[in-house]
Amino acid sequence: MLEKILESDITSGVATVDLDNVFTDTYDVYLIKGYNIGSSSDGVTVQMRVRQEDGTLEDTNSAYNTSRLHMNDFTNSMSRLETVDQTKFFITRTEIGTGESEFCNFEIYVFNTRISSKTNIIINEVALDSNADFKFGRGQGYHERTEIIRGVQFFSSSGNLDNGKLVVYGFRKS
Repeated sequence: MLEKILESDITSGVATVDLDNVFTDTYDVYLIKGYNIGSSSDGVTVQMRVRQEDGTLEDTNSAYNTSRLHMNDFTNSMSRLETVDQTKFFITRTEIGTGESEFCNFEIYVFNTRISSKTNIIINEVALDSNADFKFGRGQGYHERTEIIRGVQFFSSSGNLDNGKLVVYGFRKS
């Protein structure tokens, strides 16, 4: 059963949005939805890091690996992006910004948050509008550390996140 855990509005320019203490032993899998996420800077990526059980933000170790497939309806093209040994997950490519129609929506599934013997896995889909150039991406990634995590932090590659909404859901254990 899917249950809403937290809803967080982004109402003005903020450098980071923390969704802390949302991963508990109550749920097996988590879903994070982002709605109309925009930025104060042009050509930025939306990124995510995990927060460990002790509250430490995992931002210095090169422990994030992602692979994405991107489709662009304007150019009718596809591209692949792979990043290894990074200090964050890439949720989008460089495409959102200050324009009225430059925003993204995404869904991120997070697995193994409370199992210290397994890596944390994410699967995500993103749709974005960048000046009438619609793009879609699908990807997956993993956090190399085997540790319990209690939350995540979202941020843009430069500037602030300016608007949008983040909602966290949990899939209740059967």
